Amino acid sequence: MRYFVNNIRTNLKTSDADLKRLVLEKLAISDKELISLKLIRRAIDARNKKNISFINNFYVETNVSIQTSSDILLGELKEDIEVKRIGSPAKVVIVGFGPAGMFAGLILAKSGLKPIILERGCAVDERIEDLKLFEENSTFNKESNIVYGEGGAGTFSDGKLTTGIKSPYLRFVLKTLIEFGAPEDIYYDYTPHIGTDYLIKVVKNIRQEIIRLGGEIIFKAKFSNFEKQKNNFRVHYLKNSQEEVISADKIILATGHSAKDTIEMLYNKGLFVEPKNFAMGYRIEHLRKDIDYLQFGKEAYRLPPATYKLSTHLSNGRSVFTFCMCPGGELVMSASEENEFVINGMSYKNRDGRNSNSAILVNINVSDYYRNHPLDGFLFQKCIEKKAFKNYLLPVQLANDFLNDRKTAKLNKVIPSYSKGYYLAELKNFYPSFIAESIKEGLKDFNRKLPGFLNDDALLSGVETRSSSPVRLTRDENYQSSIAGIYPCGEGSGYAGGIMSSAIDGINTALKIIENFETQPKVADK
Repeated sequence: MRYFVNNIRTNLKTSDADLKRLVLEKLAISDKELISLKLIRRAIDARNKKNISFINNFYVETNVSIQTSSDILLGELKEDIEVKRIGSPAKVVIVGFGPAGMFAGLILAKSGLKPIILERGCAVDERIEDLKLFEENSTFNKESNIVYGEGGAGTFSDGKLTTGIKSPYLRFVLKTLIEFGAPEDIYYDYTPHIGTDYLIKVVKNIRQEIIRLGGEIIFKAKFSNFEKQKNNFRVHYLKNSQEEVISADKIILATGHSAKDTIEMLYNKGLFVEPKNFAMGYRIEHLRKDIDYLQFGKEAYRLPPATYKLSTHLSNGRSVFTFCMCPGGELVMSASEENEFVINGMSYKNRDGRNSNSAILVNINVSDYYRNHPLDGFLFQKCIEKKAFKNYLLPVQLANDFLNDRKTAKLNKVIPSYSKGYYLAELKNFYPSFIAESIKEGLKDFNRKLPGFLNDDALLSGVETRSSSPVRLTRDENYQSSIAGIYPCGEGSGYAGGIMSSAIDGINTALKIIENFETQPKVADK
């Protein structure tokens, strides 16, 4: 018999042996009656800082029947996907090798199809070298940077795996990432993250597995055009400034949220694109030890670096919220064009940097930027990113100076973690007034919810404009776009907002394609 056993509370001193004993006591069984025990979730309860505890959930197998309750539920833990084998020689081309394209490719390769994946950026090792060149002398590579390349923007991030979506494939994604090199604690941590140092290994290992199964990944291959033929497509891509053409029966679009040029080409070819809401704002940095103390008090030294998640609904009808919080992380430049500036956060697995950072965002409605074109959101981003640009330096302002419309004369204890330097700026000037004023109101509420959040050292920086895509490539219930045979998916197509949701959207898209091939009528031999 298999059960989910939830809400086993432990303290900081509980040993593994004690933990097992608590599970047995809750089930009212002996050690001999327990076949297996697996930790599937652990969260920190720090509401009482004098008695911080963990809440643990388990999946157990027993050889006896157990009385169920609100905390003991009969059920099966779904970790795998049954991928049906397809004998078809059909060709599927995937555009983009971020989380959506990567997991779509892996599922298709497992089915026996041999996907061809076009990635405009470089393999991750070469990508690292290009990032070093940028760090050393500001040599910016438009096709190999924080945004473009193997693993997508997620490779150089915190690798956060928290998500609000419900899917039967969540455990499969976690298990797969561990199989290819991610830390095992992502399986049960309530706020799981991989870290850039591990992500670099993971994406290479998944690439090698797709190739082993018969797939192909072509780097430095920018999807530039396509022609729809009677039963398939001619797919054009640029490699070394030369145009190459391959045929495809299906195309998966997993471009990522910054590929404005690709979206524009698709729109001009007749694929239906609609503008959508997204979010913009700033990054805030604190000393990591200060956030740890705010969350955990005197026990902070015994616990992992602290996270936070804050949100508020404003009197003007908008929402302000934290996003992509990176404990012990650093800020990285995430633009995809020269002479533009965008900031994002990343961290390594240990999260042991001096600062912690998070985006502070406000929702942007279509009506805020739309004029007469569905791609107006990209132009809105571009205008702001150009304003913020100053030799790839980070614009910063003390949070309390921002709130009080004061220029910052000098910084306090928080020195920006951004490696290329900074300049003092009035951050409100980069945005329309409703964005800055909304964030001011949101910050004040965050300080009420987490007293000390707006200490004298708290430092804002800008601009964070790429939290999600400003467009959606519409699709039907079979995941096909307005052009039959083209399947938009992932963050760039407007259907995801992070590593987990992008990976799962890639999985769902691949499964729809497999189902489509399976249900196609067979042509009788002549």
